[in-house]
Amino acid sequence: MLFRPALTLVASMTLVACGGGSAAPTGIPVQNQPPVPMEQWSISGRATAYGGDVGVSGARVTADGDAAPVTTDADGRFHIAYYALPQPVDTKVTIAANGFVVREFYVRYRAGALTGMDANLIRLVPPFSLDFYRQLVRGSFEFPGAVPSVVWRLPASPSVYVRTVDQNGRAIEPEVLDQVVPTIRRAVHDWSNGALSIVTLETGTETRPRTEGWLVVNITHDYNSDFCGQSYIGYTDGEITLVDDRCTCGSSKIPAAIVVHEVGHALGFYHVDDRNAVMFPLDSGSCAPGILSDRERYHAAVAYSRPRMNADPDTDDVATEFARGGPKPPDILVRN
Repeated sequence: MLFRPALTLVASMTLVACGGGSAAPTGIPVQNQPPVPMEQWSISGRATAYGGDVGVSGARVTADGDAAPVTTDADGRFHIAYYALPQPVDTKVTIAANGFVVREFYVRYRAGALTGMDANLIRLVPPFSLDFYRQLVRGSFEFPGAVPSVVWRLPASPSVYVRTVDQNGRAIEPEVLDQVVPTIRRAVHDWSNGALSIVTLETGTETRPRTEGWLVVNITHDYNSDFCGQSYIGYTDGEITLVDDRCTCGSSKIPAAIVVHEVGHALGFYHVDDRNAVMFPLDSGSCAPGILSDRERYHAAVAYSRPRMNADPDTDDVATEFARGGPKPPDILVRN
């Protein structure tokens, strides 16, 4: 009779042990892991230093919307992730790095991965000078205190028409035309860092109106003129006036420096305060051959690496179609 209770006790202990292994402990809530958010769209690219293919590491990259800022890796690459779809608008991306001009550009939203959004950054070290760049490209010396101009560089290679008679129908001297025509060709190449060349160069006696895609060059005789030449800045239907025998240098009635200077205006550049530069405003009668200074050549090349309407300090416009034409520049006629 003492044996049976012992069996009952063992069985009871076994049941308790089995039951404890199959039920959750009481008083401890079950934690559900939150779902990992899915990337809805992204912007990826690479930041490099202007003038080469060296990546800019450690740059801070931010973009409009709810994306977190990121830092470029050792090769300058970045990836900005969005986990919610934004409104279908343009998104501004800003890249800031120590020792570089802040770079900004806009991208058009589209679902999925947006790759290849590469951008080069300008180092704030010689030969680049932000002050000189603002003078030459943005008109800060020409118009002190004004809002810096956007880049009005030409979007495409122009055709050129040179009128071979003056305003009274008098023929322009052959030696003048022999100086002016090849100098225009050289100046278009040099000011654009070789990005542009003359598509067609025509000469004739008829009057040509300003025409889209053309640079019309008129040569006048006016001994009472108070300028040597004048040009509209950055117009895609440009016009230059050169005054014959007004700012002479020996036998040269229109010095090459005057021609290169006015072509510089036509290709989007302003006056500067550097007396060694072609774009110095008091070059009247100069015997210089009109060779761009090293500073002008470098900074003009930077301008022609940017799309038309790139704004200060280095911001590309929202609509990329501006790089192919876009609105007209302000009506700025510069005389020298």
